[in-house]
Amino acid sequence: MPSRSSKKRSRPHSPADSGAGNPIKQEPGNSLASLAALVVLATVPFALSIGGELVFDDRKTVVENGVVRGTKPLIEVFSTDYWGDPLASMTSHKSYRPLTTLTFWLNHHLHGLWTPGYHTVNIALHAINTLLVHRLTTVISSKIASGPNASGYGSWAAAAAFAVHPVHVEAVANVSGRAELLSGVFYLAAVLLYLGSVPAIGMVPRNAIYALLVVLSVASKEQGITAPIACVVLEWALGGRRSSMRRIAANASLVAGIAITINYAHYWMYSLSLLLLPSSLCFDYSMGCFPPILNITDYRILSTVVLIALAVTVLVLLVAAEERSRKRILSASLLTVIPFLPASNLLVTVGFTVAERVLYLPSIGCCLLLPVVVDAIRTRLHQSINKSIKSLGWTALVIAAAISAQRSLEWRSSLVLFTRDLGVCPNNAKIHYNLGKVLADAGSLQEAEARYREALRLHPAYESALNNLGNLLEARGKTSDAEEYLKQAIRVAPSFAAAWMNLGIAQMRAGKYNMSEASLTHSIALRPGSAEAHFNLGVLQLRVGRQEAARASWLHAISLDSAHSLAWSNLLVLLDEMNRCDEVIDLSASALAHNADLASLRLSIGTCYAKRGDFIEAERELRRAVQLSPSTAIYHANLGVLYQRWHRYEDALRTYSTALDLDPTVTSIRENLETTRRRLNQTRN
Repeated sequence: MPSRSSKKRSRPHSPADSGAGNPIKQEPGNSLASLAALVVLATVPFALSIGGELVFDDRKTVVENGVVRGTKPLIEVFSTDYWGDPLASMTSHKSYRPLTTLTFWLNHHLHGLWTPGYHTVNIALHAINTLLVHRLTTVISSKIASGPNASGYGSWAAAAAFAVHPVHVEAVANVSGRAELLSGVFYLAAVLLYLGSVPAIGMVPRNAIYALLVVLSVASKEQGITAPIACVVLEWALGGRRSSMRRIAANASLVAGIAITINYAHYWMYSLSLLLLPSSLCFDYSMGCFPPILNITDYRILSTVVLIALAVTVLVLLVAAEERSRKRILSASLLTVIPFLPASNLLVTVGFTVAERVLYLPSIGCCLLLPVVVDAIRTRLHQSINKSIKSLGWTALVIAAAISAQRSLEWRSSLVLFTRDLGVCPNNAKIHYNLGKVLADAGSLQEAEARYREALRLHPAYESALNNLGNLLEARGKTSDAEEYLKQAIRVAPSFAAAWMNLGIAQMRAGKYNMSEASLTHSIALRPGSAEAHFNLGVLQLRVGRQEAARASWLHAISLDSAHSLAWSNLLVLLDEMNRCDEVIDLSASALAHNADLASLRLSIGTCYAKRGDFIEAERELRRAVQLSPSTAIYHANLGVLYQRWHRYEDALRTYSTALDLDPTVTSIRENLETTRRRLNQTRN
C-alpha cells in the first residue's frame, strides 16, 4: 500500500474515517439478526445444489485432476494449471489457481468424491462474501456521510441483493466456481483492510497482511490482481472533490471512446443485462451463442450506442449529483468495472466473451448502488410511497431468491442443465456437444450421435465433437466411419493428442497394428504425460505378443497415474501369466494403495499367493474379492479352487455351488464341483 499523507482528509485508516468519531446507529440493517438473515439468504437458495453431480468443468478440476485425487505429488499444485495439466504443456489452459486446487485436494482427502462436501464449502464461501459485502457497503456509507444517510438499511439491501442474485448460481452451484468465491473472500478482505475497517493483528504490519490477502486472492483466481487497483481508486473516489471528478470524467470519456469496439460492446452490454435482469441464464455463451457483428445493419450495433449512453449518463450524474451521492455512484461504478477488466477482452484476449461466473465480483458494484436508492427513498419520498417501494423491493428479493433456487436445481444434473440451456442458446455447438457426452455416458448412443452431428453442423471444425463422434461410432461397430471422423479431427487439430490415441485404438480393433502403433506413439509424443495413451500402447503390444513391452508400457502408465485401475489389472494378470508371481506380490501394496476396492486386483494377488503356497494370505485376498463383487461367479470359483487345493472340500463344495448358481454356463465350475464332491466322499469313506 502507498504511504499516507499526514493531512487528515487523506488518511483513510484513521478512526474518524472508519466511523469511530461518528458511530453508526444500530439500525435493523446492522443488527445481529439482520446479519443472520443475510446468511440465510446466501445459503437457502443455493442449498438445493447440495448433493448434485460434479458437472461441466468439475470433471477437469476435480475428478480428472491428478493433484486433487492424490495420484500426483501435492507439490505439483504449484506447477500445474486449474485442470491439472503442466503449465509448460502446449495443451495447458494456463489458468493458475493453486489455492483453489488445494481446497479441492482437502475436500477429496476428507471425503473423496462425496459431492455435498464440495457444495457446502462453496455455499459457506458465498455466505462469507455476503457478510463482507455488507461490511464494505457500511464502511463506504460511513466514510461518505453520518446520520440518516449512513443508513444500515441501504447496506443490508446491497448485501441481500448480492446474496440472492441469480447470476451467482454458476459460481456457487458449480464446484469449479469456487475460484471466484475464494478469490472474492480475500479480495474483499484486502479492500476492507486498505480502507481501515479491519483491525491490525497483533504486531503484524498492516501492509504485510494486505499484501498477503492480495496474493491469496490472485492464487485463488487471476481476477484478484485487480484488488490493488480497486483499493487505490476507491480511496480516491471516497476522498475526491468535484473539480477532480470533472477532470476524471472527461478523461474517462476519451478513453471509453477509444477503447470500445462494436463486438465487445455487445458482449459487455449482455453481461450488464445479466446483472440487472438475470432471466436467461446459460452455463456457456460461446460457439454460436453470439454470432459476430459483420455489418452496420445488424441491430446489435445499438449495444455500442446504449453502452456509450450509459457511460455518459453515469458521468453526468457524477458531475451533477450532490457530493455524497456522487461518491457512492463513483465507488459502485469503479467496483463494477475494475474486477471485470480481466474478463473484458480489453486488456488481454481471454477464452470467452460472456460468462456468468466472472460477474461474481463485478456484481458487488451494482449492488452498492442500492444504498443510494434506499436512502433517496427514505429521505425524499412520501411515507406511503416509501412503503410501496419497500414492498416492491421485498418482492424483487423473493423473486431473485426463487430464480436462484430454481437455477441451483438445474445445476444438480448435467442432463437437466444442458437440456435447459439449449433453449437459451440453441445455436451453441458446445452445448450440443456436452449434451451428447452426457447422453453417451448414459448409454443413449443414438441420441448422443444426433447431438454430436448437430454440433458439427453448427461448427464443422469442432475437433472435440469429431473426436467423440468417432469414438461413439467405433463403439457401435462402425469402425471405418469412426476412423474417418478421427482423421478429420486430426486434420483440424494436428496436435490433438486424444484424437491420435483414439485413432490408434480404432486401428488396433480393425487389425491395423502397424498404423495403430504409429498413431499411439505420436499421441504419446504430443502428450507424454498421458497414462491412458501408454496403457493403450501396452494393450496393442500384448495383442501382437510383445509381453515385455506391454509390461513396460503399463508400468509407465502407473507411474503417471498410480490409480489407473485397468493398467494395474492388466499388469498383474500379465505377470501371473508370465509366472512372475513374486513381482505381483512385490507390487501388491502399491496396487492396492489407490485401488483397495478393486476385486480384479484382489483376485490376481490372491492367485499368486496360492501359487506360492501361502494359502492363508490367498484366502484373505480371494475372500475380499468375493466381498467386493459377490455376484461375479469367477471370484467364487477361484476361491473354490483354493479350498480344493487346501483340501477343505466342504468349503470348496459350498463355494463352487454359489459360483454355479451365479453362472450355470461355466462348465469348468461344474467339473470342479463334481471332482470336489467325489474327493469329499472319498475322505468320508
